[in-house]
Amino acid sequence: MKSSQVFIASFWKDVEWLRHNLITLKKFSEGFLPPVVCVTVQDYPIFKDVVAQSYPGAILATHNGVGFMGAQVAMMMCDIYCPDADYIFLLGSDCMAVDKFTPAPFFDESGLPVMLYNTFDHLLKFHPGVMPWKTGTERVLGFECPVETMRRIPIVYPRELYAHVRSHIERLHGQTFSEYIHEADRPRGDTSESNILGGYAHRFMPHLFRWWNMDENYNESVARWPSSILQFWSKAANGMDSPCDRDFKYSGGTTLGKTPRQVFKEVMGE
Repeated sequence: MKSSQVFIASFWKDVEWLRHNLITLKKFSEGFLPPVVCVTVQDYPIFKDVVAQSYPGAILATHNGVGFMGAQVAMMMCDIYCPDADYIFLLGSDCMAVDKFTPAPFFDESGLPVMLYNTFDHLLKFHPGVMPWKTGTERVLGFECPVETMRRIPIVYPRELYAHVRSHIERLHGQTFSEYIHEADRPRGDTSESNILGGYAHRFMPHLFRWWNMDENYNESVARWPSSILQFWSKAANGMDSPCDRDFKYSGGTTLGKTPRQVFKEVMGE
């Protein structure tokens, strides 16, 4: 059986979010290797006790990057941080499991991970704010990317994809992967690790996924490929006490108007 593992890149501002994330993973996740949390060397002391207390057995790793871009680099090196995993599930610190969470719903009947996507042509009619992700992904990869692949949390990537993506970026830009990602994003803020990985796979390694276009059947697609992970917004003004302005359904009803802290208490039975 193929092995699966959750990977979370975090930093000191999100430590409270991560604590709640790990507590819900501990309660609801089944069928995964212990999750890996990756932080800067400087942040390690802040996270050590939090990780150990929230999810005993979780792995705390470090990277040498800086800030958000350091986290992006780490997320595109998951094959190194998760050497025993065949498939790696990327989560943000501001995610919570709200029901049973297993690998199975993220794979099709043949065993391929499902990659939900929209075409940028479709999305830009309704959400022009996604244009920077298209621009940034094409800048990094050096070719036109017609699809937006950051459609469901978590996104699952086979381990063999990562090294190909890094090698492509290094050959194209003549720098080490880490140097290029850190330097090139600085004036732009348009780097999206999920779209870089997905865009490369769409062009060069499509056989690794089952591709599912959501352009014409978004609600049907969500129902067909559900996730028991909710993602909030860690940059909200009041953090975990900011009411949600989006309507995500879960066992406790809807997130609309509730704070992440309220949702956490509901799913934990507090």
